[in-house]
Amino acid sequence: MLLASVGTSYGGRNTQKASRILGYTYLGWQVGRGIFDYYKGKGEWVYPREGINAGKTYSQNPNWYINGINTTRATAQRIADQHGYAVFYNPTHGPIADLVESGMQKFFGGSSISRQLAGYISEVSASGQAINLIFHSQGTIIGANALQMVTTKLAEGSAVTNIGPAVTQGTALSSFVKAGGSPENFSYVANSADPVYATTGTINPFAMIYGTVTGALTAAHYHGTDKYLSTVPTPAE
Repeated sequence: MLLASVGTSYGGRNTQKASRILGYTYLGWQVGRGIFDYYKGKGEWVYPREGINAGKTYSQNPNWYINGINTTRATAQRIADQHGYAVFYNPTHGPIADLVESGMQKFFGGSSISRQLAGYISEVSASGQAINLIFHSQGTIIGANALQMVTTKLAEGSAVTNIGPAVTQGTALSSFVKAGGSPENFSYVANSADPVYATTGTINPFAMIYGTVTGALTAAHYHGTDKYLSTVPTPAE
């Protein structure tokens, strides 16, 4: 009995140690992946497979959507199909990696994917085509940074809508205006119960407390993509 008890105790300690090692290894990989994505990460286009914009590329479909963290490619495809957007998909590599990448984008500015998006915006703007940009969550950071980096001003009539923003309204607006956008074509949609907006999109302490507490109680229900997109008109062309 004593030997069995000692063996069980020893085995339990080894299991706990192995679990900790695996946990730290995963955490280290996630942090490293987030840093890598900041410097080298790339987005990819996901196009509608049905509806009036089916098969249209980013240069043919003026309605672009840029996603937030932890968004799968399947979700990006669903958004493209349901709403008719050309989705510039920022791939997820896990919640911790995505948060690390987002934090670096927010505090250090332009990242690899923002430079890539800036190139697409500049390309289409040079042709004289107006574009309708919808940024969600991390996408608002990527988008604001990209607009700071464009080499060609936005064409007249271009618009931007920030939903579930992770940047302040002032930051989002100044980036849009710097890129040649007109303030009347700027939208900033934030739910007061959205914990992401409360912790990263506002400096109002009361809004921070309310959104953080409500978000925790509702499991961030009010930050969801579908919740916000229900307030944004589906493109007509």
